[in-house]
Amino acid sequence: MTSKEIFNITNDDNVYKHASLDTVPFFRFQEIPREASFLNRCKSSGNLESLYREGMEVYFTNLEFYEKGLDKIHIAARKGHKRSMYAFAMVVLMSSDTIRMGFLGIQEFQKALRYLRFLRNQKCALQCRNDVAKFVRCLRWNNMRPDLAMQARERLCNNVPCTNTWGLKVGSWCFMTEDDDENDPNMCENCRWDHEVEEFCTMI
Repeated sequence: MTSKEIFNITNDDNVYKHASLDTVPFFRFQEIPREASFLNRCKSSGNLESLYREGMEVYFTNLEFYEKGLDKIHIAARKGHKRSMYAFAMVVLMSSDTIRMGFLGIQEFQKALRYLRFLRNQKCALQCRNDVAKFVRCLRWNNMRPDLAMQARERLCNNVPCTNTWGLKVGSWCFMTEDDDENDPNMCENCRWDHEVEEFCTMI
């Protein structure tokens, strides 16, 4: 309303590509036209949060195209979207036998662990866990796939009890803040991620 130049800049695809969707709800019972238009523009501009949300909805609710949903999540993860990194890692590690799954292999398994290490080092693993779990809980009310019931999975650490259990500064497997998570190479990393999957499954 005040400057055509600024209006043209803010109407550029690159602005929508990097727009924050944090204040935009995941789902609405009734579509709001202006909000829908904004979200569609973000999606067409390659907004990573938009790609993550679409991928999550397709993966968790669509029996036929769930692989495409995971592909979208993985694309966003490869481009640095942290919630997508966490979501992709949880999908891979929650599988009962990841390495022998039809559309996932050892490469995806290794990527999942790399993403989790990155998030831990960035001190945002707990926040990502909360955000992704919140999204999945919303999906539970939107026709979640019936085949996603949690099944017994193959643990990463086969040493029970493990003598090198991952250490914490506070409590016993009770993460209070991002700083609680130790980064000690002498500890069993597999125990750490087994616990992460358990915590995520409990939350959803």
